[in-house]
Amino acid sequence: MPKTAHVVNAMLHPWEEPPISEGVGAGAIFFAGCNLKCVFCQNYEISQPKPRRGTPLSVPQLVELFWRLERQGACCIDLVSPTLYLMTLRDALREAKKQHFPLPFVWNTNAYENPAGLELLEGLVDVYLPDFKYVDNYLAEKYSDAPNYYGIATAAILEMQRQVGRFTGSGVTAHGLLIRHLVLPGCRNDSMKVLDWIHRNIPGSTISIMRQYVPMYRAGEFPEINRRITSCESDSVCKHWLDLGERCGYVQEQGCADCGYTPDFTRAFKDYCPVHWKDGDDSLDIQIPKDPPGISYTVPGAPRMDTTPYTTAAQTPAAPAAEPAVPYTWGTEGNPYGWSTPSPAAPLPAEAGYDGTYGVAF
Repeated sequence: MPKTAHVVNAMLHPWEEPPISEGVGAGAIFFAGCNLKCVFCQNYEISQPKPRRGTPLSVPQLVELFWRLERQGACCIDLVSPTLYLMTLRDALREAKKQHFPLPFVWNTNAYENPAGLELLEGLVDVYLPDFKYVDNYLAEKYSDAPNYYGIATAAILEMQRQVGRFTGSGVTAHGLLIRHLVLPGCRNDSMKVLDWIHRNIPGSTISIMRQYVPMYRAGEFPEINRRITSCESDSVCKHWLDLGERCGYVQEQGCADCGYTPDFTRAFKDYCPVHWKDGDDSLDIQIPKDPPGISYTVPGAPRMDTTPYTTAAQTPAAPAAEPAVPYTWGTEGNPYGWSTPSPAAPLPAEAGYDGTYGVAF
């Protein structure tokens, strides 16, 4: 039986971090299934159901998909939730490299990976994009059913660092380790511990602090996370990274916590899935939505987002003279997708009512 990987969606994705979504965006390929069971998962329609959804693609079909996305203008190939298909994707990446595929491959993962498995990807993956979720294993088991998440994820991230080193470049030249962290409601202390570990073990890393948390899936069963995060929570995490002396990273604006950025996976897959095979032949037809010139791309089936609330580089206050002229590598001018630079000197919101552990006390 040939190796396959279940692909649910393939699209030009402009909402990843700026250096991996230049131009029309990353060539994102969403895979079905996940080795975590996050109760707040934004992609739960495709990550949790059994049997797995999507179209099973063989190694040659995956390679053809890479090339189709490249011809559509993608700046990289963004493999979203690839862990369950590591062996199949290893073979697909090998074949693509033999064909001198010109774009970098991004391994977009939850970091709950076996380092021995990652070793099989050495020389094939150009950018590792792990979401380092927790230090506290209690939180990891409670919200993601992930025993020993901290030990497994940190070992995996160190292996990623060994392979590709620190993050450099952008677009087709992107290479290295870019560590994400999603700030959860009431968990800012754990977020700071995540940043502490990165600072101690891989100082000078480029990180991405995500404020996009929206209570979805089973989050309503857990009252403490059944809300968006506060400005106090997210800003204090950003300030902690600065206080550690670090200066490389990205942060999302608070307005990014909107489910409109999540693909609509609830639609009928035979109609929605942009990847399908024509009857009678092996040619691949990828349906990638196109917007009129000057209009931002949007997720197919999702409401178009008004980007005006999000800070652009032109609106970002300049850093004080005591700071370097560009204290962060925050992206490109005019980027409307919610990524921007907070001024390091900007005061944090008043913390009246903050209980120091679980967020804002109401």
